[in-house]
Amino acid sequence: QEIKTNSMIMSLNSPVIDNLTTNLFQSTLEMDDFTKPAVDCFVEAMYTGEVDTLEKDIFEDVNKMAHVFNVSWLTKRCQKFYKSDVLNFDSNSYEEILFACEIASRAHYNQKQSYYVSCFVKNVTFSGVGKSIFLQRYLAGFAKIPKRKIDMALAVASDDLNIISNCLTSYLSL
Repeated sequence: QEIKTNSMIMSLNSPVIDNLTTNLFQSTLEMDDFTKPAVDCFVEAMYTGEVDTLEKDIFEDVNKMAHVFNVSWLTKRCQKFYKSDVLNFDSNSYEEILFACEIASRAHYNQKQSYYVSCFVKNVTFSGVGKSIFLQRYLAGFAKIPKRKIDMALAVASDDLNIISNCLTSYLSL
């Protein structure tokens, strides 16, 4: 689906889009890698300077667009949203913590954004789920775990590497 925008407005917010339209004379951008609601939110943000429609389910795509198109003010708003909304758990369940953990891990691995990993590690308390229990579940099926998840597990464990050792021992003894 095509979304028409004003290249001047988009360029004012993004030096990348400015370069694409001004120097490379591109008049269209393919946004197929992103969901339509995320693209709509991104475009609305570029026009209004606000992110009123940002939700957890589109956060990753909006954050990625902000990073790819170098929209610094939107990147900062995404960081604020991650800390205030994504890390605001209703029940402190494994699934909620995993969601926030995976966002941080992918942002670090795919976009080299270390902010999300450090924010996750600093702000997540594991009451109810416990750091050790979380990491045991997170590292389940160790042989097939991607490197980004191992790196994230090491960041979560921090100075308590015995947790990682115990997880590996549990896995190897199966």
